[in-house]
Amino acid sequence: MKQNRLLQNALTWLLIYLSAVLVKYRIGYLGYLNLSDAFIIALLAEEPIIGLLIAGSACAAADITLSYEYYSFATFLIKGVEGWLICQGKRRKTNYNGLSLLALAVMVGGYGITSALVFGPDVLEPSLILNMVQAAAAFAVSSLIRILLNRLSRK
Repeated sequence: MKQNRLLQNALTWLLIYLSAVLVKYRIGYLGYLNLSDAFIIALLAEEPIIGLLIAGSACAAADITLSYEYYSFATFLIKGVEGWLICQGKRRKTNYNGLSLLALAVMVGGYGITSALVFGPDVLEPSLILNMVQAAAAFAVSSLIRILLNRLSRK
């Protein structure tokens, strides 16, 4: 049983990492839009601290791979909190859509603040807008993934 859980966690980490590295749209020094949030929301179902480590480390590794290492520490914290929230909510059987939106709000605000601290206050507005686009895409894609997983689990 533990081996299955370990394999599931490793595959989840890999999917989150690959969704950030392979499915991306670069936006200059502000980073890149990606679908990692969709996989964090749809796939994480572990203890909250494990969700924090999986989401945070996969996305921070993607930042380093794509030469955005100046974001990697903030990414670890932001995506980690996102993963922790998702796992905590699933554990307590909280409203899934509301929880997903809260986790995405953490991402949007976290990257807005990080961008403003790193590059100055002039980038706050563009960063918030771009991350809201990413959040909307993540919410839509994670909903589709959940529908697909629910249908597959019924078969």
